[in-house]
Amino acid sequence: MRDSKGVQLKKILRNQGDKIFYTYDFGDNWDHVIWLEESSLPDQELPHLPICIKGAETCPAEDSAGVWGYYQKLEDIQDVNNPEREELHEWLMVDIAERAYDLKIINQRLIDLYS
Repeated sequence: MRDSKGVQLKKILRNQGDKIFYTYDFGDNWDHVIWLEESSLPDQELPHLPICIKGAETCPAEDSAGVWGYYQKLEDIQDVNNPEREELHEWLMVDIAERAYDLKIINQRLIDLYS
């Protein structure tokens, strides 16, 4: 395990099937598997830019206590008798536009990061 700051994906994801395990926020432990499914260009023409090919829904809000905490908050917000329901809703919606799943926006952000 090592700090990913400054690590270029193209240096570690080089061959079809290569994968890495990435943990975002060690306190909440958002674990991801990132793998190189395929490269459609010959190596000499490869732009070495990552792209997202599929996904769904929004990402969780920051500091949502990991996957179990996030799912608990989603359950809690469904309870109409929950006195914290309005506060939870505001917290979950605070930056929803930035977290919404939009393949074009995600890939533009990746291009911006690696260009």
